Amino acid sequence: NYSFEKPAYVGTVGIFTVEGIPVRKLVSNETLLQEGLITWDGLDDEGKKARTGIYVILFEVFDIEGNKDVLRAKCVLATKLN
Repeated sequence: NYSFEKPAYVGTVGIFTVEGIPVRKLVSNETLLQEGLITWDGLDDEGKKARTGIYVILFEVFDIEGNKDVLRAKCVLATKLN
């Protein structure tokens, strides 16, 4: 989930391994709504299931004045154990 104080941000969202290897580009230089939700289905850019483990979400946003913000968060991709 994201929420901005004002509209008209452009953003890029990517998923990376903890080593910094790109896994999936979710959003690429798209105009974002003032509030929204971006989800990852656990697949890589080739459509294959990513390995279970810890990943880094990198969210880069630019406003209309050219100011840039970079947000990072960790997430866990898990699976059911039998």
